Amino acid sequence: MPRDLSELKPFFDRPVDDGALQRYKLLQTGKLSDVPNGQYLVAEIAPLVDEDNDATYEFALNGTSSHSGSPIEDAVKEAGIKFAEEHNGLLPTDASELAPYLKQPLDREKVQKVLSKIPAGVTTLQQLKAVLQ
Repeated sequence: MPRDLSELKPFFDRPVDDGALQRYKLLQTGKLSDVPNGQYLVAEIAPLVDEDNDATYEFALNGTSSHSGSPIEDAVKEAGIKFAEEHNGLLPTDASELAPYLKQPLDREKVQKVLSKIPAGVTTLQQLKAVLQ
């Protein structure tokens, strides 16, 4: 396995810009034969390009995985789960409650907009999971 993705440049049919390679990171090092089957080798580092809809990709030896959606919604969801875990399963109701759980600061109004999508009467993570199924 290469130590750095730039080592792959000679193997592309067309020249690859360094900026394109910097959007990805290696997830594995060492010998390819030592990588467990199905483990991802390369993943896209997801810069916030479009806050309403973005996609990220991971690449394995025999396949790829992708995720698309709203990075802000994803961040609020992750922070909301952490909040619920520390508050007996209760969901946050105000953006200010999520601030300590977000990996990076987000606009309060945008966070509140995501929280407003929680159906009326749903107050716990368990209820929300049941509604979404």
